[in-house]
Amino acid sequence: ILSDVAIIGGLNIDGSLILANNAINTLGSNLQLQPLRQANLSIMGDLLVIDTDGNLKISGNANFAKDVTIKGQLSANIIAPIPDSDLIIKLNNNQKKSDSKSAIRNPQFVIQNTTGSAVLTVNQLGDIHASGSGTFSTVAANSFNIIRGAQADTSLVSTIASSSAGTAVIKTSETERTIISPFVTKDSLIYLTATSNTEGLIPYIARQTEKDFTIAIPYTINKDIKINWWIIN
Repeated sequence: ILSDVAIIGGLNIDGSLILANNAINTLGSNLQLQPLRQANLSIMGDLLVIDTDGNLKISGNANFAKDVTIKGQLSANIIAPIPDSDLIIKLNNNQKKSDSKSAIRNPQFVIQNTTGSAVLTVNQLGDIHASGSGTFSTVAANSFNIIRGAQADTSLVSTIASSSAGTAVIKTSETERTIISPFVTKDSLIYLTATSNTEGLIPYIARQTEKDFTIAIPYTINKDIKINWWIIN
């Protein structure tokens, strides 16, 4: 029974495994480590460990010279750019070059909540869609569009609206119009613009509560007054 073995030169086993010059090489087949998966594989004193389920644990940093593809979930506390470089999120389409007739799907940047519903998306055109509110120090835009919802007059002096902007009509012989909207709060700023002849009268906000506000004029006139309104929170 041998206790210690010293080999000067290389070791060739069955012509397929060669140990020489601080290297392990195989000929004609892959080099397999722990193929029976009866225990974990540990390298450099547990700095790199692969368990029997294929889970990889690295105690140091990792640098990749090329691309990394992750089909599952990527968890991180901080995502930071490489020094002196920008952090870029690139949205590629999924069409294969060999299949020019297939439909092109344009992926989006999507943030989901805990139920898996999208709360913020950015598409290939740079359009942003969010289900919540936003706070900005300064907003600059070439144009500003408001998506208007439906509205309906429920009486001569009342309108129900599902948007934050719309139109109102103070009818002849009436002095006010109440707008019911889910966007109104007691602290909302409400802007009014008359779009018809008011005969010198200035429409104003007479009352404002949660979910509704009332546009009024001092006294009646013999014509309808048309008004645009806009709620800002």
